[in-house]
Parts: sequence; C-alpha cells; structure tokens
Amino acid sequence: MTDTYLHGGWAGRMLWVDLENSQLQIEPLPEQLATQYIGGPGMAARLLYDLNPPSIPAAAPDAPLIFSVGPLVGERFPAAVRMNVSGRSPLTGIYADSSSGSRFPQVLKWAGFDIIVIRGRAKEPALLVIDQNQPPYLTSAADLWGTDVFEADRRLLERFGECETARIGRAGENGVLYANIIAGRRRIGVHGRMGMGALMGSKNLKAIVVKAKPLSRSRHGEELKGFASSIFDLMRKSPTLDPLRHYGTLYVASAASASMGGLYLSRNCREFLTLDQIDLIDPELFATRYKTGQTGCPGCPSPCTMPWAIKTGSQGEREDIRGNKFEFGQWASLGPNLGLLDLEPILQLSHRCDHLGIDSHEFGHVASLVMECMERGIISEKDIDGLQLRWGNAKAVFQLMDMVANQKGFGILAGKGARWLSEAIPGAEKYAIHIKGASMDVILNLPWSLSFCTSTRGGDHLKAMPFFALSLDQTGPRKLWGDEAIKVTDARSPFGSGRLVWWQENFKTLIDCLGLCIHPVQGLAVLGEHMLFQDLARCYSLLTGIEVSAEGLMTIAERCYQLERAYNARLGLGRKADGFNRRDVKNDPLCQPPPELADLYPPHPHLDVDLDQPGMLDEYYQYRGLSQGGFPTYKRLLESGLADIIADLQNYQAVVDSPVLPLANIVNHQP
Repeated sequence: MTDTYLHGGWAGRMLWVDLENSQLQIEPLPEQLATQYIGGPGMAARLLYDLNPPSIPAAAPDAPLIFSVGPLVGERFPAAVRMNVSGRSPLTGIYADSSSGSRFPQVLKWAGFDIIVIRGRAKEPALLVIDQNQPPYLTSAADLWGTDVFEADRRLLERFGECETARIGRAGENGVLYANIIAGRRRIGVHGRMGMGALMGSKNLKAIVVKAKPLSRSRHGEELKGFASSIFDLMRKSPTLDPLRHYGTLYVASAASASMGGLYLSRNCREFLTLDQIDLIDPELFATRYKTGQTGCPGCPSPCTMPWAIKTGSQGEREDIRGNKFEFGQWASLGPNLGLLDLEPILQLSHRCDHLGIDSHEFGHVASLVMECMERGIISEKDIDGLQLRWGNAKAVFQLMDMVANQKGFGILAGKGARWLSEAIPGAEKYAIHIKGASMDVILNLPWSLSFCTSTRGGDHLKAMPFFALSLDQTGPRKLWGDEAIKVTDARSPFGSGRLVWWQENFKTLIDCLGLCIHPVQGLAVLGEHMLFQDLARCYSLLTGIEVSAEGLMTIAERCYQLERAYNARLGLGRKADGFNRRDVKNDPLCQPPPELADLYPPHPHLDVDLDQPGMLDEYYQYRGLSQGGFPTYKRLLESGLADIIADLQNYQAVVDSPVLPLANIVNHQP
C-alpha cells in the first residue's frame, strides 16, 4: 500500500476496529499525534486519555485496547523491535501498558499501521487479520477458542501461511484478571503485566494475524543505516552486555549481583536467601544444564532469549519439555517466592504459565500469598478446595494454576490477583505485596524502591528501570549530576533518588516510544557516551526528517509521562497511591537478613522504606512537576504542552496550583 505520510519513520495509518458491529476503518495517523507523542506508549497514552474516561470500566465494551509501535520499528536499527499494548487495567483499574519484543511489531509496521484501536465485543470468537496485500478483515476464531497460546499459533500458521500472531490462551478467554498476550513465534514477546490478555478476552478476540514483507520509511536511509551499523557494532562488542548475552535477564539472579541490588527475598518476599541457597538456582546452573541455544529479537546484537529443555532418560536422550525462553521474573516469582530452590519445577511452572497465557509475576504472588496464609493459620485446605499449598510444593502450584486458567473453584477468586484475594480473606491484606494493586518482585535498592512506587501502572520494574543505580561506571551520571553523581546513584542512600527516578522514567519512556529495547540500550548508556538523549535525537532526526534537540525529546517524554499521571489523577490517585502495601517487617523475625548477609543488606527490606525522607518522594514530585499531594500542576502541564487537558482535570478536581521546578531548567543538560 502507498505510503503518503508527511514524515519518515511512521507508517502514517491507524486501524480502528469495532468488534460489536464488525466494522473496520483506516484513518491517517494525525501528524500532531505522531510528532507530539512519537509512538508506542506515548501515542497510546494520548488516545487512552481521550477515549477512556473514568466512567468507562476496563471490561466495558467501549473501553479501548490499543496496540502501538514506534517509528524506529521495522527499520534496520538494532533493538527496534518493541510493541506496546495499552488499556485500562482489569487487574488494577488504572492506567496500564505492556511492552514486549518479537517479530510481530515489525510485520505490523510493514503492513502499514502504527496503531490499532480495538473497541466493542465480538458476537463470537474473532480473529483480526491484517495483510499488506488486502484490506484488514475480521473472521471467526470459534475453532481456536479453548486452545493454548502455542497451539493457537500453530493452527494460525497452517491457516494463513507465513505470518506473525498475537494471541491469548485460556486464561484470557476465561477472564483471569492477570492474563497475558503472547506475540511472535521464534522468540515470543510476552505482554504479561496488568491483564491485557483479560482485556482482549473480554472483547472475544482470540488473536491478531499480520502478514507483510519488509519496508523502510526512513527519510535519510543511507545516513541512518551507517549510524545504525555503528551502534550495532558498539552493542555487539560492549563488555557491559556480556552477562545479558550469556544468561539473558537471569544474569541478575547470580550471587555476584547481590552487592548491586539484593534481589534475594523468598517466601512471599519476606525471607532472605542465603548465598548457599542462591547457588542452588544460579543462572550458570541453568546455562550448563538446561539451556539449548540462544535466540533474540530480529536483528538484535545482544540476543538474550534462552531456549531450554528438560531431558530425561538414563543418558538424557529425551527432551520431555522444551521452552521458548526463561526470564528473571519467572525465576523470582515462581522460584524463591514460592519456596522452590530447584530449577526444574520452576522451568516447568514458567512453561505452563506461557501455554495458558498467565502472567507469571502476578500468579506467583497469588500462590505465595496463599502459602503464607496457610502457614499463619489464616486459611486452611478446606478453604481452597483441598489444595496443599505449602512452601516448595510445586504439584499444588500446578493444580492452582489450572484452576485459575479454567476459572474453577478457588481459582475464580485466585484469578482476581493478590490484592483482591487478600481483601476477600480476613487477616490476609497485610501480606499481599503490591503497589496500586499490582504485585511485584522486591529489590533492596532505594532508587528502585521509589521507582516501583511512582510507576503509573503499579508495582513494576520497567517504567523507570533506574540502571544508573546498579552501575559501577559513573561516566553517564557525571554528565547529568556532576560531582554529586556518586551520591545520586548510591543504591543505599536516599540522596537524589527523586531526580534519578524522574530522569530514568523519562529516558525509559522515550526508549519505549521509539520502539527500542532497553537492555542493549542501557548497555551503552551506562558508559555515558552512546544512546543517551543526544544520540536518540540524531536517530530521530535521520529517521523522520524532523530536527529535534536532546532537550526537545526530553520534553516530549515528560509530556507522555504527565499524561499517564493525569489519567490516574482523574481516578483519584495521588500521594497515598505512590507507596507499598506494607507488612510489619520490623517486628517480624522472618524478615531479617541472616547473619552472613547482615553487612550486605540494609536492616529491613524496602517494604519498610521511608518514602518521606529527603531525596525520595518529595524530590521526585519536585522534578516531575507534581504537587506534594502527588497531583498534576497547572504550570508543568502548560510547560509540557498539555494545556488542553487542564479543563478536564479540573472537572475531577485533579489539578493543583502549586510551585514546581521550571521544566526548562531541568531538561537543558541532557547528554
């Protein structure tokens, strides 16, 4: 199809899908939407704010489900493979987005679309088919309803030939509030957090099928190609990315990483693992015993996906289970969090989650909450259909998982997530580890703790991902904070955590909007010389033909994140929401580190961190341009180009006249 868009990079088209009336409409991508919000979560946040006011619940037919890609996606640029899925979360009831990388986003872009907006509910299970050679159309998915994620993809491949798909499993079909969407095939991308699979299932949409051949839209093709080639080589040779290449995201699970973050809490995030216990599930054990190869997103210089197999037989000649990937989040949520210190059952549980279309993070915290309640005598086996959910009992976890996916018995309540489950069990609420209703894995690091709390989608490590607080190299931070860089990035000090998290949120927002993967980007960014705002501005200009400065990109990122905060502010979320659901760690001996780790860990996990101490939440609000109550301010909305939403926020009493740091003063030193 002809590309008539004014600028390079964007496909220049949106697809509007009305499932209720089986109507599809193609519209030009508004130039202002593209240039003011770039792509991915930025454009989606603007659409979600406009299309989904507080009066429309997440599961309502009119609630939009938005698939969006950035302008770099589909170009020959390393790590430009991400897609964003956005909507109002059925799990938390607030703003939600979920990003993942696979070949699907590239093919969607080649087929000629930057955004798909889906509303309504199909009368029968449906497929959305997008083919570069014909108009998009809807067709029946009745024969696929009830299939798991991988079986559905296999059948769609047989039916449509070479294609890429994004699909849900039984959990999404049955309305599990933390169901996921899985896209891609050779290297799957999992849109796992916040229940986007439940939102898709509520619309009776089983899958999206895309078919297209490569197509570039760059305005300066050869120049961008040369720049991309140099970045590719830097990423391929960067020693900072060696652990990612060898272990994938599991590299943060090694004992060697403990000194930089302390990711080692177990049993519902309350007990500390000893170093001996960490060794039992060390990533080197996975790499030598189960890893069968290495794949990555298309064109990635640092492939991080680890296919694996569990082999049986006297000589290990049979591969009983083969998995597509294994990530740190699966390791943590389904392993130590459940008292499991054997990699084999953890791998099996992660494999089952993927097939059923269940978010392993939220499910793991549901199971661990039940286990702690059982241990403390808050509930008994008869309350949970006879399940023997005890620490380390993988068999019972499998049983619970199937009950959740099929919405049977206790699985109906467990399928609502840890917060809702805890509120339904008297005495359990203080043991549900969540922020804004989304469960989370714990890291004992003050900047990361703050970033969890300020995340617009709830308990989450990917909205800010403050990697500067995990890096020993100070080159990048020194360009931002000068001589204070060491104190700002100190993982154990609150000093400067607010400004660090603000900067990292904006940086990560920009990366997501462009369609880049943060992992190889941060591998260069920590060194302070490449892939920070100056390089990203050059990339954007070569791609689109629009000249932009580093400060200009930072302002766009600010605008996008302000919109996410404004979306939640209309729902009443302010300072009180930017915090943990806490347990009383000071008076619980189970929450203290073992003697051998006393010098490594702080006295208490961050579940008890003081967010009100200097350098933390107040400083973050200063830099984010919020009131001390956590609400948007007139001044920052005007400075970031969001004057048009002020009247709407006034209707909800969600905007405040409060002094803030001038935006121009804090964005004009971007390396």
